[in-house]
Amino acid sequence: MRTVMLHAVQLCLSLMSFLYSLFEVLLSSLPLDVFVQLRFVNYVVVLLLPRCLSPLIYGLRDQSFRPVFMYHFTCGTKSVKPAGPSGLAAE
Repeated sequence: MRTVMLHAVQLCLSLMSFLYSLFEVLLSSLPLDVFVQLRFVNYVVVLLLPRCLSPLIYGLRDQSFRPVFMYHFTCGTKSVKPAGPSGLAAE
């Protein structure tokens, strides 16, 4: 169920890419320094984030990659158990 919901969010974000140019026009009325910062945020949220979600969704669900993702997402503050031959964490 969570995967379906994440894909629905990804679809909505992907459809927002059609509005990218409209967002650019609306942002152009702001001062230049604010425009540059918001343009970068707009690019990341509207164009890059939807393309990165699918690998993250399936990577986090895969039991052999989950410990590696969690290690890097927590900046190495949690200990990681290596995956055993069946893909489950060794105990």
